Amino acid sequence: MEEQRNDLLSKFADNGLPLWLKLAFEEARYWHSYDDLPYGHDDIPGLSEDVPGVLRDLFHRLEDKSHHGAVLTSWALRYLAAGRRGLTEDELIDVLSSDELVMEDFFQRSPTEREKGEQQRLQKLPVLIWSRLYADLEPYLTYRAAYGATVLSFYHRQVGEMICEHYLQGDEATRTHRRLAKYFEG
Repeated sequence: MEEQRNDLLSKFADNGLPLWLKLAFEEARYWHSYDDLPYGHDDIPGLSEDVPGVLRDLFHRLEDKSHHGAVLTSWALRYLAAGRRGLTEDELIDVLSSDELVMEDFFQRSPTEREKGEQQRLQKLPVLIWSRLYADLEPYLTYRAAYGATVLSFYHRQVGEMICEHYLQGDEATRTHRRLAKYFEG
């Protein structure tokens, strides 16, 4: 516990950014007092020293197989980042449900769905799956009014930029925007 506190406070003293402290607090909430410092994305114990590093630690934790997995996490964040002003929760669930990679990953990770045949499988991603991921993302999201609806978007510009840098590059950006365009055309 003392090691965890010292890591957090010394790194905050070095950079002093309120955003870093907010992100570090959100990550530290998952620490247990009886554990050593957790390893982040860089395999170094403790928190990263800057905002992009702490966000990479978050992505690393969310993508872990014991949490939400890389596929669901990456595509949910891609779609949210690619939405011009954000997406409603229903839009996000619909577009995730129409994504073959996301649904196949869900079927492989779900013990009950894995055993079902193609015809018996769910056609839509269960809201519970999104709800679990949303619970972990909630501190980084905000609701905004856009186009007469309430949409989800990132609460801080730097969070959205880091997600774009991490997940929306090259072919993945093109594929994500095409999927969203196809969804909104229908």
